[in-house]
Parts: sequence; C-alpha cells; structure tokens
Amino acid sequence: MRSLSPMTPLRRTAAALALAGICLAVPQAAHASDGPGPPGLDLDRSTVLDMQRAMDGGRVTSADLTRAYLRRIERLNPRLGAVIGVNPDAMALARRSD
Repeated sequence: MRSLSPMTPLRRTAAALALAGICLAVPQAAHASDGPGPPGLDLDRSTVLDMQRAMDGGRVTSADLTRAYLRRIERLNPRLGAVIGVNPDAMALARRSD
C-alpha cells in the first residue's frame, strides 16, 4: 500500500469543497430529515469557508466532516438517488489527512 503524505492546505480546501458539493446536491426539502453535523457546524448553513476555518481552528476534523456527509448520503440517497457511489476508503483517507 502506498503511503499518503499529509494534505497541503490547498488539498484540504479541495477536499472540503468536494464534501460541500455533496451538500449542494440535496434539495432543501430533504434537510428537515438531517441529523446534527459535526460539533459547531450546521451542514445546511455552513459555507466552505466556515468549514475551512473550523478545520484550521481545530474545532472540526476532516474525519468529522467526512463522517457527517457519509451519514447524510446514507440517510438521504435512497430517496434522492443523487450519489452514484462513495469511496470505501473515505474515512481512512480523511483520518490520514488530519
């Protein structure tokens, strides 16, 4: 297995943008069924900049965001069919990037 180097700030921002893109695929009507996001972040209202600041400030990790979005996909995708697939290594990759 290839060793992954720590993520640069640019790659962390790109990862946060990719995760936020998942949120944009979910219609507003589906938000009522969402559970809580990572501590201190409202997934419905937080911007990518909010998420990046929370990560930079140590209030949230890549793993926290990834877990929240994976749960969101699991909960909403059966009804919406917006996500074709997720990376089975997403959590491991998120933990390595923290």
